[in-house]
Amino acid sequence: MTSRYLRDEYSGLEQLFISTGVTVVLLLPFVKQASAASLIENMPVLLFLGLMITSVGSILYFTGLMHVKAHNASIISLLEPVSAIFLRMSS
Repeated sequence: MTSRYLRDEYSGLEQLFISTGVTVVLLLPFVKQASAASLIENMPVLLFLGLMITSVGSILYFTGLMHVKAHNASIISLLEPVSAIFLRMSS
């Protein structure tokens, strides 16, 4: 819902960079726990997941907030994990 109120001041892409920056700062201390060899070995997969999957989904989400009401967006966001459980159970 915060993103809905920030849409007048920040575009979806700007909101994506802000939320990603906060996430990076919060998760940076945990990078020390992984070995450098494992990070280098998994870098292509990490870049693909980070750049393609996460960024495209987030851009679509933040851009879509401009076209729906805040309460509808929150309901849809809350239904996402529930639908994932049902889809996983059916496969």
